[in-house]
Amino acid sequence: MTGILAALLAEGAGGVNTLLSTTDKHADLTVASSGLQATRTAASNMWRTGRATVGRNEGKWYFEANCTTNATGGYLFMGLANAAATVTNYLNLDDNSVGYLSSGQVRIGYNVTGATAQAWTTPAAVARLAVDLDENRFWCSVGAGNWNGRSFADPSTNVGGEVLPATMVSGEGLIYPAYSIYQNGLTLNFNFGASAFAGAVPAGFSAWNGG
Repeated sequence: MTGILAALLAEGAGGVNTLLSTTDKHADLTVASSGLQATRTAASNMWRTGRATVGRNEGKWYFEANCTTNATGGYLFMGLANAAATVTNYLNLDDNSVGYLSSGQVRIGYNVTGATAQAWTTPAAVARLAVDLDENRFWCSVGAGNWNGRSFADPSTNVGGEVLPATMVSGEGLIYPAYSIYQNGLTLNFNFGASAFAGAVPAGFSAWNGG
């Protein structure tokens, strides 16, 4: 399915279709025609970042990502960024973005938080992200694993979430799904709700593609 066809179908269903931007990204990243896959294509290994096309500043939202081929260690990020976040380095370099590193770390503002979720270095490990832009918190997990690596954490009840930086809070501009890839040849796939999710959407949350 082409990105254009996917967009038409999503709009016909009453939603908004989110794709990976072909322009709001570093030149060393290539976005596939589906609009849902990004690949690090330059020969040198350096962190590069891109954003999706649809931003939010309120509500409760959910999306997923996974790698296409096995990735070693922490060479991939999926997460959230505002428009000011750099594309020449990695997510969480400053307070304009947060990230879920493929090694399992949940990171904010250049810091590793107390939250360590599950690693997602194989295609079968689907990284999940839920963000509450009304309460300014987010959660990460893989499959049915504990949100943010905490048994008590639950987006549905606003428990155990990591706090978004002040520069990203609701009302301060749009926040976009985002990603960073370090190693040449690594590829990330995203699902914003155009197809069935691998995990369950938390109660009260909607797919990022929601209306």
